[in-house]
Amino acid sequence: TDSDGWLENASGELQLDLWTATKGEDICMGEIVQAQFEDVGVHVTLTPYPETQLRAMASEGSQEAILFWYSWPRAEILDWHFGTWAAGGSNTAWYMDDVFDNYVTNWTYAETEAEFSDNATAAHIRLLEQAAWTPLIFWHQIFAVHDYVTFKGDPGWAVNPLGQEQVINIVDVDILVSEPTGPTLSITTPVADTVLSEPTAVVKGATDPNATLVVNGLLVAVEASGAFELTIALVNGTNEIRATATDDDGMSTVSINVTYINLVPHLMEQISSLENETSQLLDELENAMDSLDAAESQLEAGNETIDNLKSAQIILLVVVALIVIVIAVMGIVIVRMRKIGEPPSV
Repeated sequence: TDSDGWLENASGELQLDLWTATKGEDICMGEIVQAQFEDVGVHVTLTPYPETQLRAMASEGSQEAILFWYSWPRAEILDWHFGTWAAGGSNTAWYMDDVFDNYVTNWTYAETEAEFSDNATAAHIRLLEQAAWTPLIFWHQIFAVHDYVTFKGDPGWAVNPLGQEQVINIVDVDILVSEPTGPTLSITTPVADTVLSEPTAVVKGATDPNATLVVNGLLVAVEASGAFELTIALVNGTNEIRATATDDDGMSTVSINVTYINLVPHLMEQISSLENETSQLLDELENAMDSLDAAESQLEAGNETIDNLKSAQIILLVVVALIVIVIAVMGIVIVRMRKIGEPPSV
């Protein structure tokens, strides 16, 4: 090195072309590696590529250094990345080493856990000694959003070129989870569980003025005061009135039920029933009138009989009177005749 702190060789200051995938976490980790190399005096050019292109270029063996993320819970992943059989494929480093391959063979056919572990450990050490790879602590899943995270430590935040915020070099992270709060929302009319007799209902309520409101699938305008009003159609029976208000902070939903009873069929049934009852009453009235007419006829016949009886009574009285008179006259005549027929007294 010279006074500028950069490492040099016969060709000049050391340069490293580092490739990575275009995923945000890969780029972010690449920036960390870039900074660490530069801290020890190596210029690093970080270039992201789509993963398919990156693998194709790596298969050609034209890379200087590639940052790959791969997770596997067992040692077999070493053979996948560095086995001679996989050179040009998953072995993007084109690393070919008989010693390493022998360790892989030994652990593959190991009969005990100890034999497997010993060969896997030896293979790992071999790779580190040959500089075919270097393990990195890859915090690919530790992401934070500033609205919900407090942190301790320094520097705390690092923002990668994709705009993601990743926690780096921190001592502690407190995740503050809070439920998003939607806009205020209420339905004031109609009252829940009301029974309505009209086929439409006027829905009134209030929400935040900046909220987007949907009622039963209909987009509803909200006044500057937050009030809203609309008329909806009802079906016979139970009807749900559901209002949903959304804004940048979240969503709120209010739902009530009302019941619409169509009275027309019921009234028609009542009218039909009354008509039937009226018809029956008219029939009964007609029968009563017929009975009354018959009674009147009978009464008239009775009255005529009475009149006839009265006339007969008068005639009978006259006859009786005449008989009495005749008898009286006859009595007088008889008396007189008796007097005439008696001999004179001496």
